[in-house]
Amino acid sequence: GTAYEFGPLLAPLAPVVGAADLALCHLEVPLVADGQSVSGYPSFRAPRELAPALAATGYDGCSTASNHSLDGGVAGIGATLDTFDAAGLGHTGTARSAPEAATPARSPMICPRIDDDRVDARQTRVGPLDARTSSSSLAPA
Repeated sequence: GTAYEFGPLLAPLAPVVGAADLALCHLEVPLVADGQSVSGYPSFRAPRELAPALAATGYDGCSTASNHSLDGGVAGIGATLDTFDAAGLGHTGTARSAPEAATPARSPMICPRIDDDRVDARQTRVGPLDARTSSSSLAPA
C-alpha cells in the first residue's frame, strides 16, 4: 500500500502544540483496519500513519467520537485505538468493548505531563471542547 508522511504537514504546529501542558485533537474519522483502504466520502477512513505523526507533533491525545466513528466498522474503531495506543496517544470517545467504554479516561492516559495529584478525582472524563476558545488555548503563554 501507499505510505503517508504527515510530518511535513504538521511540523509548523509542533512548537505551539508541543509547548502546551495539554494538547488534544479530535480525530473525525477512524484509521484504516487490516484489509481496509483509505477512503473518502461518504465513508471515511484515514491512514494509520496519522497517529504517530500527531504524537510526534506533541499531541497528548485525541477525542474520537463523531458521526464518522463507525465508518470503518467495529474493526476501524479497534484499529484506531490500537494505533493510538502504539503511538502513545491517549483517547476518549470510542471504545473496543463495553468495559473499556465504562472506564473513565484518567489524566495520565490523556496527559502524562499532568500530575494526578493536581487533577480533581471527580474530573476523570474529558468534556467537550469549546470551539470559541480552542485557538486561544493554543497560543503561547
